[in-house]
Amino acid sequence: MKRLTTAISITLLFSDVDVVRAEFPSTQRQLKAYALPADTKSADISPNERFVVTDVYVKKEGMEAGENPYSDLIQLWNFKDERLVGQFSTPSLDVRLYSPPLAGGYASSPPLGLRVVRFFPDGATVAALIGHTIHLVRSSDLSESRAVQLVKPADVTEILHGKTFVTQSEIYSMELSPTGEVAAVLWVRKGRQYGKVQVYDLSTGAITASWDTPKGWISGAGLVWHPNGGLLLINIPYEQPCLNARNHPDVFALDAQTGALKREITTGLQVGEFAVSPDGRVLAVQTGCFQLTKNQDPQLRVFDLNTGKQVRNVSGREAGVRYSVSVSADGNRFLAFTGEVKIKFDWLDLTAYGHPFDETFSVWSLANYDGIVTSQPIQGLHASRLKLSSRGNFVLTYGRVSFVYELP
Repeated sequence: MKRLTTAISITLLFSDVDVVRAEFPSTQRQLKAYALPADTKSADISPNERFVVTDVYVKKEGMEAGENPYSDLIQLWNFKDERLVGQFSTPSLDVRLYSPPLAGGYASSPPLGLRVVRFFPDGATVAALIGHTIHLVRSSDLSESRAVQLVKPADVTEILHGKTFVTQSEIYSMELSPTGEVAAVLWVRKGRQYGKVQVYDLSTGAITASWDTPKGWISGAGLVWHPNGGLLLINIPYEQPCLNARNHPDVFALDAQTGALKREITTGLQVGEFAVSPDGRVLAVQTGCFQLTKNQDPQLRVFDLNTGKQVRNVSGREAGVRYSVSVSADGNRFLAFTGEVKIKFDWLDLTAYGHPFDETFSVWSLANYDGIVTSQPIQGLHASRLKLSSRGNFVLTYGRVSFVYELP
């Protein structure tokens, strides 16, 4: 089919799946951008879309030998005014010793351990995961109201080929429930074939549920709450990343309290991220796996969670839709990465890889899949996290690129 050269869309019926095709998903525009701290490790937009909370590392000079010079700053920003409203500081407890120690005993920079900051649904509290602690901080004055200590799963001893191995778990994801009353934490064992989910009551700090995930190569987006608050969805590929296990279920909807399997989806992708709409649609995109002869233009795929069936394909630009997808909390809009990617081949390793350029995101209506806008080129976007605000009026990016973009 000849590619169209204007920003129009045509709906095709192919194998009972609607396919939306366009050269550009929507008109490309220069969106207004509000800067966030350059080294932001995690961020979130408040439910009223007025504030952004960020987490950054800072190093204090002039510390005594043996003291930890690194701290995490949880900062609240009025992003439109680019004004810092307040901040909460806590030592970066996962700074690691070198062996033998350097002068002072600490690394020159802290490891990039998982950091997650999230607003409660009412916007009154921020949950900040730092190390193995969830700090609950009041949005009004950035003072801490409670600290929830996470309980690390016990180490597992295995014997393989006559040798004994001890594997530990590390935190891979943390997300608040749609009510904000509980937090789900995903721990993954080394090798990333086994995971454990713990659900914490944030008012008491108690673990209310704990269960093992289905076996598989856990990767990608980690945990996603269904908006109904009763289900947790997890992406667990059957094979190692970028291998071709496309006929096996890889997105699982599990009861948040028991871990019982309720639904499963076979996406046919090596899933990068996925999102869930309030009406039970699952949107999934391809990760950064590349092949020279096929799958060069992957589409965003939409599934009905109740049936597991694919109901829609959404095309992007020439290199398809990859890496990131997000749905606004009100269910009106969704976004995805739609930048162009050149596929190159490494003759030394005999592997194909992608070289992103002209990196953009696009936003669509979730009601009818009409394109709303495509952003200006944003260098480094593919290595950043993208998230739509609750009402779909702003796009938050953090990581390589840390900004808030205002949508029409």
